Amino acid sequence: MQATGNAILEMRGVTLAFGGVKALDKVTFRVAEGSITSVIGPDGAGKTSVSNTIPRVYTPSAGTIAFRGQGLAGVPPPGRTRPMQQKSQRCIVESGASLTSLTRTSQTGNQW
Repeated sequence: MQATGNAILEMRGVTLAFGGVKALDKVTFRVAEGSITSVIGPDGAGKTSVSNTIPRVYTPSAGTIAFRGQGLAGVPPPGRTRPMQQKSQRCIVESGASLTSLTRTSQTGNQW
């Protein structure tokens, strides 16, 4: 993946395993400042592992994660999670819902 502009978030060579099973194997990507980025894939592909490794809910066995060029390994928990928002994979969308109402719901956590 080739991002343009300054990277706001970078993962380089991140590996995470649960027991002997690798959830992430040398994952590398960068997110450009001002971009909208999603991690998509089938069940078991490692999407949740990626999103939980960035704020260090899970600690990778290898690799680095940086936000605005600063490594996150030594940043206390409140500072690690502040720049990131995660939306649940389980989302029920009512027929006829507008993009505006979906965005508002995502930002506030309120239901329609």
